[in-house]
Parts: sequence; structure tokens; C-alpha cells
Amino acid sequence: MINETDLLYAFPAELVKSASGLITLFKAVGVMVILYLIFGIVNILLNKEKKNELKEMNKNLMDIKKLLAKKNSL
Repeated sequence: MINETDLLYAFPAELVKSASGLITLFKAVGVMVILYLIFGIVNILLNKEKKNELKEMNKNLMDIKKLLAKKNSL
């Protein structure tokens, strides 16, 4: 069975150094993806709340229109 430390020492030092930069880049991209997903979830929740408020305002507006129509018909 291959030991992980033996595998690490099998690579040249320059290759390991360049790979560490690549790993850092992948970490940064991963953090950005996680932040983007969190932003998207929060945005979905806020849009859902705004949509519900707009529905309620539209319902109230229809009620006002009915009351005005009833008042004008008298």
C-alpha cells in the first residue's frame, strides 16, 4: 500500500509549489461560489416576500376600485 507522505515526496518541489498556488486559487473560487449561492438564496427569499406584498397591494387596490365603483353608481 502506498503511503501518502511517500507520494508527496515523489513529486518535485517546484511542482508542489506551483500546485499550492493552484490549490489557493481553487479555494478562492470555492469561497466565491459559496458566497454567490448564499446571495442567490437570500435574493430568492426577498423576492418571494416582495411578491406576496405586491399580491396583497393588488387585492387592496381591487377592493378600493369596487368601493369606488359602488359609490359612483349611487
